[in-house]
Amino acid sequence: WDTAKFQEVFSRFGKITSVDLRKDEEGKSKCFGFVNYETHEEALAAIEEGCKISVGEDKTLFVDRFQKKAERNALLSRKRDDAKREKSEKYKNLNLYVKNLDEDVDEAKLKELFEPFGEISSVVVMRDEKQVSRGFGFVCYVNAEDATKALAEMNTK
Repeated sequence: WDTAKFQEVFSRFGKITSVDLRKDEEGKSKCFGFVNYETHEEALAAIEEGCKISVGEDKTLFVDRFQKKAERNALLSRKRDDAKREKSEKYKNLNLYVKNLDEDVDEAKLKELFEPFGEISSVVVMRDEKQVSRGFGFVCYVNAEDATKALAEMNTK
């Protein structure tokens, strides 16, 4: 997109007072820009309807109000923390930490050791950059009861 197309597309929502389509030092689009409208209502219409504008086969524009960098970073940080918390809650009481593994224990052996307690969704042995076991791994069960059973039975063995 060039500035003319950018302005043409966003002018359907109201009277534009300024447009800034960001470009790099070579003049290539950075794929974002800013539009300022005469009224708040026009800006709200652009936010609501602009997200429906197609810019490719399966892409649509992201349109939102201007945010200072600190505000945007705080919002992104909150979103990341929420996603991390959600993932943690999803696997709570399902994922077991297993340490003191022999060097020759791989995922198959670890799975074999813990399979008698229930259905396992994933097994991983942590390795260093040379692919040597770091002596610990994780076993994730499908349900919490199986994980609890395995923990009670295998702890300190």
